[in-house]
Amino acid sequence: MSDIDLPVEGRDVAVMVMVNGQIKRLVDQITNFTSNAVYDRMETKPLGTADVLIDDVAVGWEGTIETAVSRATVDDFMDEVHAAQRARVPMAVQIREQVRYRDGTVRTYLYPECKLQVATTNVRAEARKTTLNWKTGKNRIRV
Repeated sequence: MSDIDLPVEGRDVAVMVMVNGQIKRLVDQITNFTSNAVYDRMETKPLGTADVLIDDVAVGWEGTIETAVSRATVDDFMDEVHAAQRARVPMAVQIREQVRYRDGTVRTYLYPECKLQVATTNVRAEARKTTLNWKTGKNRIRV
């Protein structure tokens, strides 16, 4: 018999979206989550040589949150974000990612001051999907 507390395929990552410290009810609708480090490449040529020194500098994080829309929560959330953006009202969006590794260890990462963009896909005879593209210029914080 398997233990339901052990991580299984598809249950290794838990994601929370928080706005001004309040958790938004998007968690049960998230179907896919990605996070990627963003780098700036710096190339310098030392004088008197033909060499090029290449250095990658981490400048932030970006990713996507895909949701399967089962209720209007995602649309309401993005309407709130867009209204704040249009009114130039600062909105502190944070994304919390909790990763459960196969050896039983758990790591939690917080992505602060995220900026969101939304894209909605409507395909005939398929479920409606909403993708939230996020980006932050800050380092992720291990909680």
